[in-house]
Amino acid sequence: MVHHRISIPRASATDLAPGGSEHQVRFTDLVPDADGAVVLAVTLPPGSDVGGWHRHDRGQYLESISGTGWVRELGGAPVMLEPGDRIWCPPGVVHQHGAGPDAAWVQFSVTPGGTEWLTPEQLDDCAAPNGGSRS
Repeated sequence: MVHHRISIPRASATDLAPGGSEHQVRFTDLVPDADGAVVLAVTLPPGSDVGGWHRHDRGQYLESISGTGWVRELGGAPVMLEPGDRIWCPPGVVHQHGAGPDAAWVQFSVTPGGTEWLTPEQLDDCAAPNGGSRS
């Protein structure tokens, strides 16, 4: 007879953001061995973001769990997110996401591949040839 054991990892979230906000962003790994995917619960204090502009080689799924958040593509305006909103960011799309100004935001994310955090120089290379903006 095979006995399976339930795993109960205790709170051990770490701040993995490579930069961006001075606020503490908490990333909690929900599925440690997800065959190359990263499955996270992310808690963002009011006014913070996940660490700046980035892109994913295989896309990213986000779901807004609580609070108010936002997501935006490079050159676009922020789109506000409420609990229950789901976002699919296609592979290679430069974007960022964060919490609204008045409350913390909790998001669930699934990233099936790698994440590239972009430098200001890389953002300049990504900007549209007709003068697209990175702000």
